[in-house]
Amino acid sequence: MVLWQRWYLKDNPYDPNPIGEDSLDLFVGRKIEVQMLQGFCIEDGITAYLEGPRGIGASSLGNFVRYGFMQRKIYFTHYGEISLPANLCCYCAAANLLAALSWSLRQKHPHISRDPEFLDHEIKIKDFIIEHGKVCHDRARKIPYAGLEYEYMFLFRKTVDFVCKLGYQAGLIVQLESSSLSLDSDDETAHNFMLGLCDFFKLSDYRWLLAGNHNFGEMLNKHAGFMKSGSLARINLDPIPLKEIEEILQRRKDVFSLNGESKLPISSEVIQYLYAVTSGNIRNILMLCTRAALFLETDHTVSELKLDSAKYVFKKIYQDRLHEKNLTQLPSQVLTLIVREGNLSAGDIAKRLERHPCSISRALSELVANDLIQGRKSGRHRIYSPLMGAQLAWA
Repeated sequence: MVLWQRWYLKDNPYDPNPIGEDSLDLFVGRKIEVQMLQGFCIEDGITAYLEGPRGIGASSLGNFVRYGFMQRKIYFTHYGEISLPANLCCYCAAANLLAALSWSLRQKHPHISRDPEFLDHEIKIKDFIIEHGKVCHDRARKIPYAGLEYEYMFLFRKTVDFVCKLGYQAGLIVQLESSSLSLDSDDETAHNFMLGLCDFFKLSDYRWLLAGNHNFGEMLNKHAGFMKSGSLARINLDPIPLKEIEEILQRRKDVFSLNGESKLPISSEVIQYLYAVTSGNIRNILMLCTRAALFLETDHTVSELKLDSAKYVFKKIYQDRLHEKNLTQLPSQVLTLIVREGNLSAGDIAKRLERHPCSISRALSELVANDLIQGRKSGRHRIYSPLMGAQLAWA
């Protein structure tokens, strides 16, 4: 545990978690994306999709917009993230969403727990969750479950009725996270799941905000014709500029400051280095800064972490992780080559190491499975480059 009071700070300025309703003042930048998202949320029939890799800042952007609407009593929204289920079951998605909305209504408006009609509504949600559990468990035996779709649609409409009674002008905003999904566009289960989601998107007085990678964006685009008015707005999120990340950290320092002597424990040169290594992934930058601050707790003679010391810390962390993976000789040689030279095809690697292409392919598969490298299609070849952990281990 880091004692941030040492730097006259009352909390962690490198917290990698998305901002919440009580920390909207920490949000900095993305002015164009904020304006676009606010506009899409106001328009009827628009499903907005924030597209980018995990850690790019989509959750914080969505939270800033939807919690801002909730504070102005325009839309109600749930607390926290709601992830789409990995089993691609619409009943699971509906159950998770209904439970999150019911819980959030209680948290935001405690007096609603004294409303007999709302209590009856919660009982119906619990009953639906129990029934959906039976469906998921017995799906292999094809137990009929006609009527459940009607049930959760009724519960969705009833939920928005309570929201309107509480004084929200335009209904609900729902934010769904899809980064953990693995979808095959030709798979029937994935297709049916997407059709079920499109039924959600047709609900009146609901606005839908989704976040995820390019593949899920393509799946949404393929099914856009099944949405209300067939309108999908994709917002591609690029990495936040380095200048804005420095502004974010300065804002956090100012907000968390205990007095005029407060300072950030990680030097700006370390931030610049991490920005390059992580390709501007803000969550990874903040996560690594938090780990680096733990190192300072072991040495109270150092008040600010400089670049050389930071590289040593990160190298030790990720080399220890590499050791735990128990890589054999050839994958280790391949990884070393990719880290040092980067952007190599399997054929290039085979020539450099003078090994059979089949052996190189197996080594590359092992490295990809261990999240050490990534491959991208380039013409007829697949080009491999190191991921963050491998780069830091060889820093």
